[in-house]
Amino acid sequence: QLALQFKKYGFKELEVMADFSPWSKKTSLAQKAMFWGMYFMLAGLLGIPALDWFDDEMGGLKDGIQSFIIRNVGNKAVAETIMYGMPALLNINLSSRAGLADVIPTEGINLAGPLISKLYQLKRDGNRWMYQGGDWANVLRDVSPGLYNLVAASRGETYDRRGRINDRYTTMWDRILRAVGFRSVDESVNSDVQRIIRNQKSKRAQEEQGAIDAAIKNPTSANLAKLKELGIDPKRYKTEKEKKGTTKNDRTAKSVPKRQKNDYDYLLNFAR
Repeated sequence: QLALQFKKYGFKELEVMADFSPWSKKTSLAQKAMFWGMYFMLAGLLGIPALDWFDDEMGGLKDGIQSFIIRNVGNKAVAETIMYGMPALLNINLSSRAGLADVIPTEGINLAGPLISKLYQLKRDGNRWMYQGGDWANVLRDVSPGLYNLVAASRGETYDRRGRINDRYTTMWDRILRAVGFRSVDESVNSDVQRIIRNQKSKRAQEEQGAIDAAIKNPTSANLAKLKELGIDPKRYKTEKEKKGTTKNDRTAKSVPKRQKNDYDYLLNFAR
């Protein structure tokens, strides 16, 4: 009960939201306007309930919303306010706290409850700190987020799992926000832009792979023109075409750099 109870509150909030839904007869139009107006004022469009789940299920809905706003809204402050809510004007992102975008878990670990998920994170970050050059403060965050916020604010920087700088807090206001536990809009923008670019590159790679496979299977003028349109090098197409006639073991052997061949010969020979 103690380990899992925190998962209840988000769904209870959804029950309240149902009373303010457009089709609900439990509340008046004025009450609906007040409720949703205040909600999106605090959470912005990224606070759309279950948006994270829809993002996974609908192939990048969240990415599409943010990309559209960033591309079409000329003023950065206005764009941030639309995405993250009015607190963005003070460089504060309340969207993840006031909003319910993550109410439906999208990863298996989220179903385990805060106790188990925190223990998992502690083990992961502890290993990274001890063996991979990660930052010790990430371990502290798993034990006490409050102390971590104070450490991050005093250092003026946060670090990723490999010890590289994630964000810098260059002003006193930035450090105060970090110290009291708020995530700044600057941090959110950096993370979101990185996520959007990563996802778009992944989709691009999948599109290129699909075009290459289609051209190999049926080398029509239309399919070959698609390769040119996507900027796929003819050498890459030729290489992929040659791979179609090779086995998995052959492809694995070719993927090993010559300088590492001696390290993997015993495995490749065993697989033959």
